[in-house]
Amino acid sequence: MYKVDDYKKVFEQLKLDDSRAVSLYPYAPVFKVRLNDEFCVLKRTKKDENQMNKLLVFQKHLKNNEINVSLPIKRFDEETHIIDETRWVIYPFIEGEPYNGSDEHIRLAGDLLGRLHACNNDIFNHGFTWQNYGGVFLTDVIDDMKTIESRYSEQLHIQDLVDEAVKSKFDHLREIDFPYVDATWDFKATNLIYSEENVSLIDLDNSGYIPRIFDLCLALILFHTSSPLAPNRPFTIDEWDLFMTAYKKHITLTEEEVLNFTEYLKFVYLDEGIYAIVDLEMDDQQRQIEFIKELMLLDLTKYKI
Repeated sequence: MYKVDDYKKVFEQLKLDDSRAVSLYPYAPVFKVRLNDEFCVLKRTKKDENQMNKLLVFQKHLKNNEINVSLPIKRFDEETHIIDETRWVIYPFIEGEPYNGSDEHIRLAGDLLGRLHACNNDIFNHGFTWQNYGGVFLTDVIDDMKTIESRYSEQLHIQDLVDEAVKSKFDHLREIDFPYVDATWDFKATNLIYSEENVSLIDLDNSGYIPRIFDLCLALILFHTSSPLAPNRPFTIDEWDLFMTAYKKHITLTEEEVLNFTEYLKFVYLDEGIYAIVDLEMDDQQRQIEFIKELMLLDLTKYKI
């Protein structure tokens, strides 16, 4: 957990009272603070000015399309603040319930992602590129596999995925013109707050322009990660079908997306799933350790869109 004392300069420059600030997230400095007698959230955001400006446009675009998102609170007439080369932002604290794994919460999540993808406006000029998935990426995956081998006696299906990727280098997927969307690139249960019949989206700081199918794969694999009240496993087949039924009320998937979903899911698993297994398995929360072990058992071939 991040400590308030380590960020005293940030609190001082923004003239925020740190005496009652609370750390909200174990993997990044995110603090619940008081400002003008209201609870707010102080957190890091995109450092690049151009990317940050695009993010602000994206957030306002979503808001204008009736998607519940938080917009930055201006402090000293500025929406973001550079302190020691790090950019910080203050958001309203959203009251509500965390994701609990119920059918209704799953349905609302799928509906939200569908509406988010449907109101795409080609805002971002940064995001996914295949140039990041060359030889260095595969070398890193192989190194991660050595770490996994040192922790587990069984490699399950993961080694087969790695061997397949090294052989193919994702050549088939690279050639397909999948639809791109403006996306949060981090659609997880921890970033959703529920209230009655609605759901709010928080923490859009990883947003960018990515293949729509990538966002779906990422949600399938890691939606339940680090979410305290969520099941300690990825979606079941029935849960995923419920999620996708709600999603497809707003989106018509292309034939290429449907036919290549399993192969793309394998790619995203190597990119995001392997990272989670290596970097989050040693988390001191037993719930997260159990999630990672279930992630290793995931049969990617059973899921469809």
